[in-house]
Amino acid sequence: MTLGEELTAADLIGRVETLISQLNLEKPGRPTVDAARARLAELLGEHDILMVIDDVWNSAHLKPFLLCGGQRCARLITTRNKEVCLPTSKVEVKSMEPEEAITLLGTGLAEKDNAREQLHALAARLYRWPQLLGMVNGVLRRLVSDRASLNDALAFVNNSLSVNESFRFPFGV
Repeated sequence: MTLGEELTAADLIGRVETLISQLNLEKPGRPTVDAARARLAELLGEHDILMVIDDVWNSAHLKPFLLCGGQRCARLITTRNKEVCLPTSKVEVKSMEPEEAITLLGTGLAEKDNAREQLHALAARLYRWPQLLGMVNGVLRRLVSDRASLNDALAFVNNSLSVNESFRFPFGV
């Protein structure tokens, strides 16, 4: 579940309702966050669940997801706001070293040695962040498996990133 910086109360209800719909195919309709959270708690019960709560900016937005699920419900919370972090295990994810980034970006690509400079430039463009590198690696592997050359796949990815030149990552490097 991705929350985001501009989350409203209605958005939060919607996010909880989305989980309810995915678990039980129920239609939305709960008027409050507490009502939605209570139903989600019922559905989760004691099931084995890994709940990923992404892009959390406000610790209050976590409440509906923390107050449901039994002891076998684990949560992975991602945030760029250290004030959101709970007194639990924290892992700070930093950018990778250049060689590590090229290795991750080129994983599963047979022609990677011939495109090393292009992979290096793309890794730098992605700030050498593991999550971005992993996602783009998946796109590259898919394009290559669909018979594109690695050079064409790299050109496609770079062009896709350039479509909106005003786009900038909303957080520091």
